[in-house]
Amino acid sequence: MINFIKKIVMFFIALVIIKHLIRLSVFFLEQYRRIYYHARYRYYFPKGGDSFLHGHTEVKYPENIVIGNNVVIGPGCTLGGKSKIELGDYVRISKDVVIETAGLNFYGNLPYEHISKPILIEKGVWIGTRAIILGGVIIGENSIIGAGSIISKDIPSNSIVVGNGRILTRK
Repeated sequence: MINFIKKIVMFFIALVIIKHLIRLSVFFLEQYRRIYYHARYRYYFPKGGDSFLHGHTEVKYPENIVIGNNVVIGPGCTLGGKSKIELGDYVRISKDVVIETAGLNFYGNLPYEHISKPILIEKGVWIGTRAIILGGVIIGENSIIGAGSIISKDIPSNSIVVGNGRILTRK
């Protein structure tokens, strides 16, 4: 009977040790991921200020992208900077947002040639999930771009925009 109790106690001690080892490994994995994301951000944007680029963000032509201070770019975003993309301070970009400067010139002959225009997103802009910002656009300060919006024209400062660039209000 005493051997049976010792085996049960040893079993539970082993379970506790395994639980702590798993927690410790998860902790180290999370820290590694955070360090990797930060190093990746610093590699792409050495002068990017105190900003955060989620690790699952696709960055094309990082040399053409300028990021201000305290910018947060969520997971699954695409920054296609064939022309210059400039993000002002305190810009918040939610997940799965596409900011693409390049497109195709459908008025030319086949194969269609690529054209690109710069994008400027000014200070304090919030861009909702799965919004698309196309080339040649300036989004004014403190504007809010609603989820799923497609922006192909300039947006004035202090605007709230939904859908295909429809301005609901100006604050």
